[in-house]
Amino acid sequence: MSSTDVSFESTLLDAIAAVRDDAKPNTWVIAVHPDDNPNELALHSTGEGDVQDMINNMDDSCAMHAFVRVNQQFDLSNTVKFVYIYLLGDHVPFVKRGKFGIVFGKCRGIFEPYHVDFEITKVSEITPADIEKRVAENVGRSDNILDNIDDRQVRGYTALSAHTVNTQNAAPATPAAPAGARIVKGSGPTLGTVPRGKSSEVSFSQEAIDAIKQVHDGHLTWVLCHYPGDALNNPIAVLASGNEEEPANVLAGHLNTSSLAYGLIRVVDPVDGIPTTKFAFVSVVGPSVRMMTKAKVGTHQGAVLETFHPYHVSMNLSGEPGEISHQIVMDKVQLYSGSRR
Repeated sequence: MSSTDVSFESTLLDAIAAVRDDAKPNTWVIAVHPDDNPNELALHSTGEGDVQDMINNMDDSCAMHAFVRVNQQFDLSNTVKFVYIYLLGDHVPFVKRGKFGIVFGKCRGIFEPYHVDFEITKVSEITPADIEKRVAENVGRSDNILDNIDDRQVRGYTALSAHTVNTQNAAPATPAAPAGARIVKGSGPTLGTVPRGKSSEVSFSQEAIDAIKQVHDGHLTWVLCHYPGDALNNPIAVLASGNEEEPANVLAGHLNTSSLAYGLIRVVDPVDGIPTTKFAFVSVVGPSVRMMTKAKVGTHQGAVLETFHPYHVSMNLSGEPGEISHQIVMDKVQLYSGSRR
């Protein structure tokens, strides 16, 4: 097995499927690297309680991946949202941070799709209120919450998402725990039935696709894309691009609190004296954007992420001044590559 390969415990995959499955009571799951081995990811705990129950089972001393479903009221519908949390604890040794950073993308992939995500270094950095606020900001229409796969209702994004959830072998209501794993039960919220409907479509102009490729190929250092005229039925197009040495500083000049945009930034991260290329994906939804527009954009996320893939870190911005800079991007990249000392 190479340093970038990861084996996923079957019980963990079953637990994730159970959280997505309407017929199962499980509401959250936490994964951990057994014995701090970055090439293995296993079930740490799962439960039927609320967000606080999940947070109570997180630990600053290790790297953890958490996944939770929450309810969000939208108009007269009770919608289901998914939240992914990556915890790389402050107490994780420097050398191990680098190893976890190498496999971060593959580990995160088994939790996709999700609606919002958090990356934290302390359990105290996240609360149920933080999650509720972010989910409310990204609330989607109820008819885009569930998709029917193999005649079974499964929580997730629509068919446009980059990953498809396979529920053929969904776990029992309470998955059997392997050695070292904890199954935690709680008094979680009662979930209502969420209607399904037609998924939204999103497309990219050829210029945008070419510009994203140029960033990946090294011909550009950044690109920022948007919906021309703020019309979501228009193909996503290039707003600006460039080849500056500190690209995030230039990209930031194109953002404001009304922005609705996606960006890709390429930087060079020296690891043990060797220059390595890293990519940061940026999603910008300003507070001035209408709520219905935010809801519609939420249904585009799967296709957007797939188009900008691959990238090493992601940032969700509101367009406020000072949210992004070259130094902020480098700090984030180096934190997860392990090159930051």
